[in-house]
Formats: sequence, structure tokens, C-alpha cells
Amino acid sequence: MRWCAAGLAVVVLAAAAARVDAQTVGWSIAMKMTRDTGASATAGTTVSREWITPRMLRIEVDHGNAPASMRRNYMLMATDDSTVTMVSPARRTATVTLRPPIHSSVEAISRSVTNTLTDLGPAEPILGHPTRRYRRVSRGSVVESIAGHRCTVRIDATTEYWVAPDVNAGNIATSTLQRMDPEMAEVLTRATATAHDTMPRGTPLREVRRAVIRDGQEHTQTSTRTFEFTELSHGPIPDSVFQIPNGYARYDIRRAAIASSKKIDSLMRAAGERLAARVCAPGG
Repeated sequence: MRWCAAGLAVVVLAAAAARVDAQTVGWSIAMKMTRDTGASATAGTTVSREWITPRMLRIEVDHGNAPASMRRNYMLMATDDSTVTMVSPARRTATVTLRPPIHSSVEAISRSVTNTLTDLGPAEPILGHPTRRYRRVSRGSVVESIAGHRCTVRIDATTEYWVAPDVNAGNIATSTLQRMDPEMAEVLTRATATAHDTMPRGTPLREVRRAVIRDGQEHTQTSTRTFEFTELSHGPIPDSVFQIPNGYARYDIRRAAIASSKKIDSLMRAAGERLAARVCAPGG
């Protein structure tokens, strides 16, 4: 009887260990993004961490100026489900909602953008990966429809990239997004088609973008955005990374999210003219 009990205990412990040690190969990524427009209200630093596998995605974002209780919040998404789970360790809660839809009130009608890519040669290694530096100058305009109001958005930007040819993390992320949200993936593909069609193979591990922004009142502002990988690894990721910790209260607000989405669409249509005036060039 003692041997049976001992054998059962071994089986239980082995099963528990298997659950704890279960892993899936994927990408572990950390990124730092800064934005500076010369105005303190719009400047800031954002740090994000992502764990990406063929089936799951976890994103943590720290905006720096967010309350301490929100800085460790994270989001879980599955490729085979339309739900998003927002997890708050500070509040010990997990809120299940729906992915926000792409609002049809904003649509790009046409693009007339010229991109000039210059190869600046070999650059310093980043995270142990050799890189090559490129500069892309983008000039032109995009005609958009915002809630039925047609307008023109001007493009005037210079971006420098440090590209690691031996890393395809961007392709992994894009593939995951396509499985999770095909509509979002299609929108992003259309939005970046002319910007990235001449980019070399690989993943930009650092990006510095300087853009001249002109609003509907012809106010001009220069914005500098810096993006850089601070961690990048490919290997086993414990399944626990994508699980809600025990003891967390769970809330399901998917029905409310559907009603909220319809309300947002209605507000976007009502505010279309005002939004167009703010983001588009006059006379577009």
C-alpha cells in the first residue's frame, strides 16, 4: 500500500513538474521608445516587453509617467481567440474584453510619397548582432477620408535604421498579428507599403525618425522619435508567462466592449470634421 501511495505521489509530482516546466519556443523582446517634440506635454519614454510564440502574445508597457499601480500591467492575446485579457498585478485582477476593431471612419484613399533609401554602410553591433545603417527620406502626402471628410496629410520625415540582417523578429511579429487580427495586419501592411518596400531584409534594432508635422492651422512642429531593442532572444518561454496567476479576480466585459465599440464609431463619425481640421493640411 505504501508503494502504491509512493507511486501515485511520484506521478502527481511529475505531472505538476510537467505543467510548471512546459515551454514553447518564441521571441522575448524588450524595446525602449522616446518621443520629443520640444514640448514637455508630448515628450516621454515608453518601455515595452513582449513574449511572442506561434499561439500567444504577451505585452507589458510602461509609459514612465503612469501611476505605479499600472506600471506592471500586461495584456494577453491568443491567435485562436478574439479576446484580450488585461492583467493588473497591483489589483490582482484579470479583465477579459474584445480586441478593439479597426474603425472604418478613417481610410487612406491614395498615397503620393517618395522614399529615398541610402546605404550608410556597416554600423556598430547591437545586442551582439552585426548591423548596417540606412537613411530613408520620405516626402509627399496621403489623401485620407476621416468620417467622410476628405483631407490631405503631409509627409516630411527622415528615418535612420540600424538593420540586423540575421534577425527576423519583425517577420515573427507580423505573422503572429496576421493570425490574431487579419484586419489590423492588412491595415498596417497598407499603411507601411510605400515606406518599407525598399527596406533590406532583416530587423531594425534601432530607429531614429525626425518628422516635420503640420496641422490644419499650418502650425509646424518637429518631432524626434527613437526606438531601440534593449533585449532580443529566441528560445523556450515558460507557458506560465501567458497564464493568469492563481488568486486573481476575473471580470468578463465583452458584452460592454461591443456596445462601447458602436458608440466609438458613432462619436468618430460625429467628430469627423473637427478631427480632419486638426490633422490635415488646409485645402486638402
